[in-house]
Amino acid sequence: NRFFRIFFPLMYGTVIYILILLVFENFNTLFMSFFNKEWLFTIILTYLSSEVLHFISAFVSKKLVIAGKIGKYIIIQLSSSISAVILLVYLAIHIYFTGIEGFSVYGTELKVFELFFVFSAILYNLFVFSYLLLNEENIIQVEQEIIYRKKNEYLIQAVQNEIDPEILYASMEAILVNLHKDENVATNIINSLSLVYRFRLENKFNELITLKKEKDALENLIEL
Repeated sequence: NRFFRIFFPLMYGTVIYILILLVFENFNTLFMSFFNKEWLFTIILTYLSSEVLHFISAFVSKKLVIAGKIGKYIIIQLSSSISAVILLVYLAIHIYFTGIEGFSVYGTELKVFELFFVFSAILYNLFVFSYLLLNEENIIQVEQEIIYRKKNEYLIQAVQNEIDPEILYASMEAILVNLHKDENVATNIINSLSLVYRFRLENKFNELITLKKEKDALENLIEL
């Protein structure tokens, strides 16, 4: 999302900058040294780290099949993201302090920045993992729904194949003829017809059927 990639680093970088200021300074001097080049540096570094994390997550998710390799994907994604952020923060801090500030000693600042941005990389990856794993779960559910739908279509087709048109049409005609003459006869025809087709459906996959069931089904068929 472009809006997320534009506005989130600005807000999140400002939060990181405030936290870093609170580490090195007290709360009273926070507002005195808020908007300066250090704040701009933190915002730029947040944008860079965000884009690096975005690139790594997009690259890994495209190159690696997530389904069935969740553990491998998480290890590769997390390790590559943290390594890239550590290297990015080190280069940025080195260039800023040696090239802009003119300092050669920045060990404490480097540790603090590394700590905050590594923690940010972990949070970012948790967000990515939740999104991608939820997407994988949705894909699996859609595939299962397609399988169930095809199974139901096969079952419906099997039922249609079991229907004997001659018996069905003759029974319907007999029902229509007797519907206004004798409702009891029409009701008996409907019952016999339902018993015949119920017998066929219930014993569709049964190779061996008891003789009693065969006789009952035959009686219903003869009655039709």
